[in-house]
Amino acid sequence: MSKLDLTATQQAQIKAIMQNKRGDRTADRAEHQAERAQMDQQIQALTNASTLNTAALNRLADQRAAKEKQRFIERVQTQHAIAQVLTAEQRAKMEQMKSERQEKGRKHSKDRKGHDKQHQGM
Repeated sequence: MSKLDLTATQQAQIKAIMQNKRGDRTADRAEHQAERAQMDQQIQALTNASTLNTAALNRLADQRAAKEKQRFIERVQTQHAIAQVLTAEQRAKMEQMKSERQEKGRKHSKDRKGHDKQHQGM
């Protein structure tokens, strides 16, 4: 964000958005940990059962998908709120920086795969 030349007002607005998001996450953290532990126990029970209960498995998959959907929605809402604070030029610059990061990640991943293949032959 420092490369976007934000005004003091923009910095304060974005900080407030991020603090609000962080506060929500902190409040829900214990609840999420308990839900995750319960789901892990259910997965373990399904795994150890002599026959697979596909109905229970489907319910767990639906629960996990619903949680992922909610995280996705919250992430996009936060990105939208931040984008509304930025000027058109800043949004374009942020999109360019995002594309560069993604390209760098793809290059790193590609390089890593080549590195792994070299060591598999040893």
